[in-house]
Parts: sequence; C-alpha cells; structure tokens
Amino acid sequence: MEYNDKEYIKLYRKLLENTTIMIDADHLALWTYILLIVAWKECYANFNGEKIKLKAGQFVIGRKSIANKLNISESKTQRILKKFESEHMIEQQMSSKSRLITVLNWSSYQSCEQQIEQQMNNKRTTDEQQMNTEEEYKKLISKEIKNNSKDIVGKTFVKPTVDEVNDYCLERSNGIKADEFVDFYESKGWYVGKNKMKDWRAAIRTWENKNKSKPLYKREVIIEPIPEYVSKNSKMSEEEVNNLKERLKKMSMNNK
Repeated sequence: MEYNDKEYIKLYRKLLENTTIMIDADHLALWTYILLIVAWKECYANFNGEKIKLKAGQFVIGRKSIANKLNISESKTQRILKKFESEHMIEQQMSSKSRLITVLNWSSYQSCEQQIEQQMNNKRTTDEQQMNTEEEYKKLISKEIKNNSKDIVGKTFVKPTVDEVNDYCLERSNGIKADEFVDFYESKGWYVGKNKMKDWRAAIRTWENKNKSKPLYKREVIIEPIPEYVSKNSKMSEEEVNNLKERLKKMSMNNK
C-alpha cells in the first residue's frame, strides 16, 4: 500500500489511560503501527486471491509482516492482535497468506478530520483548476476580441467620394462616370442586392464586366472636309476621293 507523506493520524492523550495499549511498548507500538497503515479512504487490495475494496480503517497485511516490521516475535504479535480483537478494538479475517484487519470505530475519532482535510484539498484543487480555466478563457476572449477588432477595422465599408471613384476609373481607363456610380449606389444606401457593399472598387470592376460588350468611348470620324494631304498632296482621282469619303462615312456609322 502506498502512502502520501502529507497524511497523518490523531493520537489522543487518553491513549495513555488505555490499559490494553499501555501494557508494554510492544502493545503501544503495534497499535500505533495499525493506525498508521490502515486506509483512510476507499481503495483496493488483494485478499485471499481476490481484489477487494477496502473501507477507511481497513488494511491487508501478511502474517509475518507486522512481526518483522516491529521486531516483535510472531507469537507475541498474534497474542496482541487477539487481545485487541477481544477488547473490540479491531476485527480480523484470516486467509492462508494474509489477514484483513478492520479498526473498529475508526470514523468516530479519525475519519472526520481527514475527510475535512481531503475536502479542503479537493476544493483547493478544484479552485486552482477553475482559476486556470478562467484565466485561459479570459486570454482566449481577449485574443478573439483583438482579432475581431482587426477584422472589423479592415472590413468596415467607407463610402467613396466622387473624386476617389473618378481617380480609380481613370486609372483603369474604363470610361465609367464617377458621379453616376456614386449617385446610383447612394440611392440604394450602398447596398448590392440585399447585402451591404464591402468593396466599392470591386463594384466598379463588376460594372466593367457588365459593360464589356459596349464601347468604352464614342469615337467621332470627320467626314468633311477631306484632310488637306488627301485633297492637295495626293494623286487620287475624284472617284477615289469619293470612295474614301464613303468608307469614312461607314466607319462613323459603325462607331455610333
């Protein structure tokens, strides 16, 4: 059986008045030894080839172990134990190799204080675990708040000014009119469908994709007069000049 070096027993001063224990030093030594090695809480031990649950105040020990431990002869050890049993201090169950000894009335003068001590130890352990858990929880919450704050700052939508939109559109050469873009989404409360806009630059790029099939700029083609280098410096015939005018006219119509 293993023991905790912080465990203890109580020895009452009235022990000095007990005529059974105070017969001689061997009786006192054996009784004290019994009190020291009994279980103070439920545990398991092997007895008579089986694993049994010991109650507080019980222990299992070999027939010769006590005698060897206290340097008392086996015969005297047996007589002292019989004496303790006859005085209703202990009970014994014997097997071929060991004995189960029960200290009677153990709980009335030993267990109470030890149970309180154990409860206090358990409470201290629980409190320490709870404090550690709370501390870890606080750290976790603090970390989450910090991370979420960064996300909020990074993702909070700020509606752009017309100048900002115009600069971005000029940078991308997309032909989108900044005031029309701002007015459009201002009227919608800066919502895209049912969701609040998160990135106005992405919205501009979406407009670009929708307008890909449309010309970004209207290009005007001058039909008249024919450029001077054609009329003055060219050797083109009148018919060729007329054909050129016709082609330029068609180009102008295709770009409207």
